[in-house]
Amino acid sequence: MTDRVLVIEDDADIALGIRTVLTRNGCDVTGAADGREGLRVFHAGQPDLVVLDIGLPTLDGWQVLERIRDMSEVPVLMVTAHGQE
Repeated sequence: MTDRVLVIEDDADIALGIRTVLTRNGCDVTGAADGREGLRVFHAGQPDLVVLDIGLPTLDGWQVLERIRDMSEVPVLMVTAHGQE
């Protein structure tokens, strides 16, 4: 069975890099470029994993995570391009 991964990332270059690595490792990857779109895709696809950028337009990553957690315990990997942990 192929893992379904949703990548919610607004930086096209970073999203492409993540998508490429996951696809090469056999994952079925869908993407979204902002928080609202990410939640719509999440509802439609019920992924096995979400890769979620913290600094998103419309809804930030923390808001998206809160809404995902209201309905699911799917694993979420938080990523950021910021220089701090």
